[in-house]
Amino acid sequence: AIPNKYFGVFQVNGTAPTYESTYKYATGPVLNSLDENTLILYKRNDNTGNTWANSSATLDVNTNKLTVTGQSTEYILGSSGIPLTAEFLNFNLKAQNSTTAKLNWQTAQETNNSHFEVERSLDGVNFSKIGIVKANSSNTSNYQFIDNTISIGTTKAFYRIKQIDVNQKSNSTAIKVINFNDLVGQTQIYPNPFDNELHIQTFFNNDDDIVLTLCDIQGKILYKEKIANGLSKIDLSSLESGVYTLTIQNIESIKSFKIIKN
Repeated sequence: AIPNKYFGVFQVNGTAPTYESTYKYATGPVLNSLDENTLILYKRNDNTGNTWANSSATLDVNTNKLTVTGQSTEYILGSSGIPLTAEFLNFNLKAQNSTTAKLNWQTAQETNNSHFEVERSLDGVNFSKIGIVKANSSNTSNYQFIDNTISIGTTKAFYRIKQIDVNQKSNSTAIKVINFNDLVGQTQIYPNPFDNELHIQTFFNNDDDIVLTLCDIQGKILYKEKIANGLSKIDLSSLESGVYTLTIQNIESIKSFKIIKN
C-alpha cells in the first residue's frame, strides 16, 4: 500500500446496506513515480484484519477517482506496481505478568523488508515506538518481542507492529490490547526453575498481607515472610538445589506451587 492512512465506513442500522464510495486521489511524488493505471483501492472489513484485499474499484485516471460499491468496509490506496513488502499472517499478545507483555507475529511474502517497529499506547490513540526488530526477509517468518517496560498499576496497554521497507514505506497491523485487570486472582512465579532470586506477582483484589511459606519435600518450613500485594522479589540464594513447595496465602485464597532451585 502506498500511504499509511486509511478510512472506513461502518454500518449503524439495517442488515446489509450498501453505498457507492468514491476515492479521489491527488498526484504527488509517490503517485507520480508509478504507472497511474496500476492504482488499486484495497479493502478490509475492519482494523481487526491484518491483510488488505483488492476491492475491484473502477479507476478513472482522467478524474483521478476510484469508485466502488461497499458495505461496512475500510479502504486504503495502493498499487499493483508495488508489492506489499510484508504480509502479516497473525499478531498475538500475552501478559507474562503485570509489567511484562510478550508479542508474537508472523509474516509472509517479505520483499525489501527492513525492520519492524513495536508501538505501544495507553489510550489506543497516541502510540510511541518502544522497540525495533530486524526483518528476516524470508517467505514465512516468526517474530517475538518482550515488553518489560510497563509501569506497575497499568490496567491496559495497546500494541501494533509497523513494518518498514528499505524505501521507508510502512504497513501496520491491527491494534490489539492487553487488559491487565484480567489477571485479578492470579499468582505468577518466575523464573522456575530459578538460580538465586524468585519473582512473585500477585493480583488480589485487596491489600491485605500475603504470607509466603517455603517448605522442603518433607514439609519442614525453611522460609516465611509477609509481602505486599503486587510484585515481590525474594533472595533464595542460600537454598540448596532441589524441589520445594511455596505456599502463598491471604484472606482470599491459599495457593501452593512446586519450585525448583538449580
